[in-house]
Amino acid sequence: MPDPAEDLQKLLEALYCKPPHTPSVARPVLALSTKYEITHLRQLIIERLEADWPQTLDKWDELEDAIASRREAYKWRPHTPCVDDLFPEPASAMRLACDFNIPQILPPIFYHLLRIPIANDWALFHKDDPRATAEALLGGERTANWDLLRKRELLLMLPSRQELLGTMVSPGTMDFARAAKRDDELYFENRNVVMAAPSADNASEDTVFRIHKSVMAR
Repeated sequence: MPDPAEDLQKLLEALYCKPPHTPSVARPVLALSTKYEITHLRQLIIERLEADWPQTLDKWDELEDAIASRREAYKWRPHTPCVDDLFPEPASAMRLACDFNIPQILPPIFYHLLRIPIANDWALFHKDDPRATAEALLGGERTANWDLLRKRELLLMLPSRQELLGTMVSPGTMDFARAAKRDDELYFENRNVVMAAPSADNASEDTVFRIHKSVMAR
């Protein structure tokens, strides 16, 4: 079956203009650049994704500072794009990482997902009834497209999420005195667990539950 014309158009735009960095646009370009072995274009997209999802705590702190600055600025200029529109959505990035073998960005994605309340669904906040969630977005809330996550990914997340929630004094508010040390530990724990997890989606149920048990033992 021939490649969709729209996907080919995006591939040509990426080749002659600049590579996309948003997962929804990057997906068809990444798929075709992988299929036709356009190595340099695939690498450019991967490098952009790596920049979106820092590989070290120092770089992660820099990103957090940028998000905090943007969140504060948005309070005074609410008609500009909100924080959630300006920074990467994690679930779609995870799908790219899993589907196109980019495991190095999985640990920071998992770490970010741990901190997002389950109720903060991207579709609810941005599509279904934006008026109902305007106040949350104004406050700088982050969302995730939870429907994109699969069972094995949720199993990896749940134990560490429960532990992280234990450091919150109220929903979405961290007790930083308790959380500071644990926050760094969770980042590296998730890095170890995710990097050890099978990247292919055809992992057996036994493998999924083995990973789940290893996380629970931490």
